[in-house]
Order: sequence, then C-alpha cells, then structure tokens
Amino acid sequence: MARTMRRRTLNIEIAWARLMSIIDESATALLRTAFSTIISGAQDFACQMLDTSARALAHSTKSVAEFAAIMPITTRHLLRKFPPETLRPGDVLTTNDPWLCAGHLGDIVIVVPVFHRKRLVAFMAALAHMPDIGGTLDDTGARDVHEEGLWIPPAMLYEAGRPNTLLQDIIAHNVRVPEAVLGDVEAEIAACHVGATRLIEFMKEFDLVTLEPIAEDLQRRAEATMREAIRRLPDGVYRQEMLFDGVAEEPLRICLRLEVRGDGVHADYDGTSPQVRAGINSAWNFTYAETVNAIKSVLCPSLPSTEGLFRPITVAAPERSILNALPPAPVKGRTRTGFHVPSIVFAALAEVAPDFVQAGTGVPNLFVANGIDEQGRRFNAHMLTGGGKGATARGDGIDCCLYPTSSSNIPIEIYENRCPFVVEQTALLPDSGGAGRHRGGCGQEIVLRVHPAFTQPVNLSMRVEMLQQPALGLFGGRPGGLARIVLNGRQLRRSDQEVIRGGTVLAPGERIVIVQPGGGGYGPPAERDPRALVRDLRHGLVTPEGATRDYGFIPEDVEVAGAR
Repeated sequence: MARTMRRRTLNIEIAWARLMSIIDESATALLRTAFSTIISGAQDFACQMLDTSARALAHSTKSVAEFAAIMPITTRHLLRKFPPETLRPGDVLTTNDPWLCAGHLGDIVIVVPVFHRKRLVAFMAALAHMPDIGGTLDDTGARDVHEEGLWIPPAMLYEAGRPNTLLQDIIAHNVRVPEAVLGDVEAEIAACHVGATRLIEFMKEFDLVTLEPIAEDLQRRAEATMREAIRRLPDGVYRQEMLFDGVAEEPLRICLRLEVRGDGVHADYDGTSPQVRAGINSAWNFTYAETVNAIKSVLCPSLPSTEGLFRPITVAAPERSILNALPPAPVKGRTRTGFHVPSIVFAALAEVAPDFVQAGTGVPNLFVANGIDEQGRRFNAHMLTGGGKGATARGDGIDCCLYPTSSSNIPIEIYENRCPFVVEQTALLPDSGGAGRHRGGCGQEIVLRVHPAFTQPVNLSMRVEMLQQPALGLFGGRPGGLARIVLNGRQLRRSDQEVIRGGTVLAPGERIVIVQPGGGGYGPPAERDPRALVRDLRHGLVTPEGATRDYGFIPEDVEVAGAR
C-alpha cells in the first residue's frame, strides 16, 4: 500500500523538481572538486541528465545554458559507436571532437550510463572546458584544428570500472598541466556518479523501474509550450545582417533569415562569410546551440531546458561558412563568432517581439596566463571577463556580464593564486554602455601586472572581440563602447593582430590594461528618464560629458526640475 501511495503522489511537477535538484547536486559536486579556474572560478561547464534515447531531461541551473542543446547531440554520437545494449555499469564514455561535441577541443564531455535493477535507465553527462588541451598557445592563429591540441575520438575512458590507462597517458603526455586536466576529468566523472546515485535513490523511493513515462511527459509538455509560444508570433520572414571584427582588415558578416510558420521556426544563415584560416570558426553544433538558446530565451525564458523545447526549431548554415566550418578548420576561439548569434537572432525578432528581445551584448573575452614558476611547475590560469549586456524594453543592461554564456567573471583571489599576475584594478567603465531609453550595460577595465618579484616570463594568450565592431542598439539605442587592449602604455591597433591573436610574453613588472565592450542601448536616448541619468551620474556609470554628449542632458537642469 505504501508503494502505491508513493506512486500516486509522484505527479510530473514533483518529478521534474526532483530531477532538477539531482542534476544541480551533480553540478555542485563538479564545481567543488574541479582543479582549474575555468571550471571552479568561471563555471564554464554543464551537467545534464538524459533518458535512454539521449534526450535531455534536466540541465543544471548552474550550467552553461547553450550546452543544453549540445549534450544530447554528443551523447547520441557516442552511442553510435557504443550502442546502449553493449554498455555496462562502470563504463565512462568521452570525446572532445569539435564536430561531435561543443565546437572546440578544449571542451571534454563525460557520459556515464545509469543502471537500476540491471536495466539501463538514464545517462548522466558532464561537459567542461579544460585548463589546457595542448597545441598552440596562439588562441586563434592556428591554421587547422590539428595545431590546436589533442583530438580525442569517441572512446571508453573507463570500461566496467577499469580505467583506460593508455588513453589517460595519451592525455597526460599531450597537455601542459596534466594533473589539472586529468583532475578536472575525474571531477566530471565524480559529478556524474553523484547524479547517478541520487537518481537511483529517487527511483527506489517511488518504486520506479523506468523513467520513460516521466521522460515522455516532460518532452511532450516542453514541446507543446514552445509551439504555443511560436504560434503567438505572426507568420513571416525576418532578416538581419551584422558585421564583426574577424581577423583581417575586412570585417566578417553574419546573415540570418528567420522564418516563422505556424508552430515552427527555421533559422537560415545563408550568405554568411566563408570559414577562415584562423581559429574563430564555429562548428554547426555550437551555432545550433546558440540559435535555439536565444529563441528559447525570448519565447520560454523561465522553462528549464529539455530537448522537447528545441524540437520546433530548425537551423541551417552553409557548409564551410564561418557558422558551419568543416574539419580540419581551426575552431579554438569559436566564441568570437558564435557569441554574436544571439544578438542577430534578437535583432531579427525585434520586429515581432520588441518587449522580449535585447540589444547587442559586449561579448566576453578570454585571457590565459601560461608559464613555468620558480619551482619549475607549469601554471595555466584562465580569466573570463564580461562586457555589458544589451538593454531591453524593461530596463538597462547588466554590467560586466558574460552573456550569452552563463559563466562567471573569475574572482580576483582565485586568479592571483593560480598565476603570477597581480590584478591592480577592476572597475566599471563609465559611458561604455550604449545610450538609450534604457542604457546598455557597462563594460569594465581590468589592469594586470606581472608580479615584480616573479623572475620568469609569462605568456598571455588573448581572445579579444569587438575591438572594431561594437554591440548594436535597438529601436534608436546607441552602440556600446568598444574593447581595447593597452600594453605597457600603448594601445594595440589592428596592425598589432599578431599580438592580439597570438598573445604576448610579459616580463616581470610589465602591465596590460583590458577594456571590455559595453552593451547596446534600447530606444532613443532622448526618452531616458532624467532620474535614471542622475542615478547613473551618481554611481559613475555616465560622466557629465557623456550625459551632455549622448543625452543632451545638463545635470543642473534636472536638479532645478526636482528630479533628484
């Protein structure tokens, strides 16, 4: 009788809440056991629970959002080589193939089959950015993917609980910080095992022998919700184009044709620039994920990610384009291209969903310190830095945000503890948010100096975007401020591409200033509430000169009007 009662009280809302709590605990385990700054500090990872058909059931709230659409694709690729009926308890599958996984070699996926009562009931997966994967330190300058690091095909990392020591040795011998890389991989495995344990406990509590009825109900409901949201949009074709920096003298172009028909959406990037011989190409998986995640954030922002949400959305991009590069194209810095996808999707939807889109975002940039300390040990520390998020119809953009990823700015204390850089300053940059009825989020200025007592040179690899093309505003809003790099007092120009792309070697005491781009504004600047401008002035987000230049605003006039 007790079992019957438990089964009756397990409605779909309770089941989904429990599955989400399980995957969030899995993510917490990864966060707390990871070795590297890119995971423990920036939180560049994802944990996911999938059903036996490799459909996403639950994606951690602490996870990178766009990975929700990638991990089911990757898991299905792994299952083509290792069919479900051949798997056993203790098996651990892995790959970092950019065209099967998350778009560049730095992201390694771990997939663990979950068995209950000798039956396969689910998969637990983790996807995380490694601190190093070998290859060149030149972040975007490789000529093909083989120069970018170790390429792991679909493989068994553990087989029935026994480690594949050959594969582990190959990884260790091809990366600069093997303890950190293998430690992070083991943290991924541990996270999957935590999730598997909690899932089995859940199934025992409710006397479940399979998750299939729950999985089918979740997918059906999620798909129906998305289709209903799409039906509220008027049918039509919505086009948009944008330019971004690229790596040569001429900027590159992204073209989007977004078609809404009934309860489906099709995104087509025909006309986008061809792939280039530099590591800023995006593989299709990453383009697909950024596209569907942007559409979801407009139409179903509060709904947790399951695969059913993405079924009504299809995505196409020309082969060998910058958004669908084919092997062996270099892809290490694919975020420099892929992170622009949400902004162009929002711009295309602005006509039909003006209250739910946002202006262009100052995309995140990445800086990696690499070298050998006085004890002869290799260090490798990532610093992800956020720009300003685009403004919306509902308010100003968020300052120093890493959108479109959900990763975090790395805490200064963690970064300084892992490498010989001293962070002399991090500060919001006034006037960097695009002017508008609602102001774009501000970028930030970060000042790094190699510790004067450190005796070895430090290689700083840089992945920098928006040095030339700003985040665009919407509905009359102004563009955000550009990124800048100042090395030892000299601002780097386009002619310094070798330094910007390949990084630079800094001696003890040398200094670099990193300026992150701001977000675009929303609506005409003349319509901004004067009281909001006064707050901006008080908080140092807008200077008096900027208020006059961008808004035609004289602070004394507002004081007289009583806006304070």
